[in-house]
Amino acid sequence: MQPHKIIFLTETGGLLDEAGRVISAISLRTDYRYLIEQPWVHSGMKLKLQQIEQILTKLPDTASVSITSVENLARELFTHRGAGTLIRKGERIIEFDRFDDAARERTSSCWKRVSAGA
Repeated sequence: MQPHKIIFLTETGGLLDEAGRVISAISLRTDYRYLIEQPWVHSGMKLKLQQIEQILTKLPDTASVSITSVENLARELFTHRGAGTLIRKGERIIEFDRFDDAARERTSSCWKRVSAGA
């Protein structure tokens, strides 16, 4: 059985930015490397981030980790907005520097359907 969501309880209520504010959401694919390299991400916060990256790597893309406080646990569990820091794997972004004819035709067709409201 694999969990859909894992919750860590901390005194800070989430991972903090350089100003000491809770970071609401982190995408590992786009934010992990940047955060790990920041001087203000250190000791316990850095270790948590590394452990969470290891955990989520072994779980489906739909899994997430929330870091919140005991005081905000009910809000995390019973609201859509949650409380604290939500960490997900994130979406992979594929970049192209040119299209072949078939890809250009598929893209054009897709845009026409979207524009037509299909």
